[in-house]
Amino acid sequence: MTLLAALKILLSRLGAKDVVVGATIAGRNRPELEGLIGFFINALALRTDLSGNPAFTDLLARVRATCLDAYTHQDLPFERVVEEINPERDVARNPIFQVLFNMADISARALKLAGCETVRLSQAAPGAKFDLVVHAPEVDGCLELMLVYNADLFSEKRMAALLDQWLSLLDQIAADPAKPIDQFSLVTQSAQAYLPDPSARLDETWLAPIHSLIARQAERAPEEVAVIGADESWTYRELDGASNRLAGLLSRKNIHPGDVVAIYAHRDPTLALAILAVAEGRRRFCRFSIRRIRRRA
Repeated sequence: MTLLAALKILLSRLGAKDVVVGATIAGRNRPELEGLIGFFINALALRTDLSGNPAFTDLLARVRATCLDAYTHQDLPFERVVEEINPERDVARNPIFQVLFNMADISARALKLAGCETVRLSQAAPGAKFDLVVHAPEVDGCLELMLVYNADLFSEKRMAALLDQWLSLLDQIAADPAKPIDQFSLVTQSAQAYLPDPSARLDETWLAPIHSLIARQAERAPEEVAVIGADESWTYRELDGASNRLAGLLSRKNIHPGDVVAIYAHRDPTLALAILAVAEGRRRFCRFSIRRIRRRA
């Protein structure tokens, strides 16, 4: 429950305060079922409200109450829950939850047969059935944290960073469990090396807005590579030209100073393009507004 509560804090930092994480349960809650061969495992949807910035101890009480309630009703098939809720279905994702938390022992079993020597054949790991599956089995008296993830959605480096953040959260929680959850930091020691020192004095030299710097570089070295993505790369000339065209489109769509322009993009060259276009468009909008004021004057 402590691991699950910390995991939900981590997931809530992505923007959702109402977090649903799935968990599996053996489904053999009667002694007479232990020796039967068959699939009894059921999935539980563990929903927790993280709003109100509770202390971790209070959040842990919420998670505990949710888990105990779910264990009490573990015999209700997950398919029945989905049928009753009837959520909007999407073939690209699982219903109700997309993150699964599993503390079951997933270590390899040694098969022993009288008079036989057995060898375990290695095989490719099965594909991820959820966006993210979190394993926390106990091995030699210690808990191991492992992730199985959808490689189409996440990179190996992002998942390694997620594990580091989870471990850092657990360290902070152990040190001060009464602290409000928004005071726990996700900045790990490894990430700290890449971040600027907030106490250091900023350089007050004004160079120019970023879109102007890109435009100057496009004039000096138009064919140099500006951004590199997984499948494509753009030169400064291509980036500057594309951002100008997108800025013009925003202008024609009646985007005005002070308007919010939402950007929805993966971390690829299109993200740099969108940011530059909004910055370039904002400069155009400001100039347009100034000219109108002068004419009226």
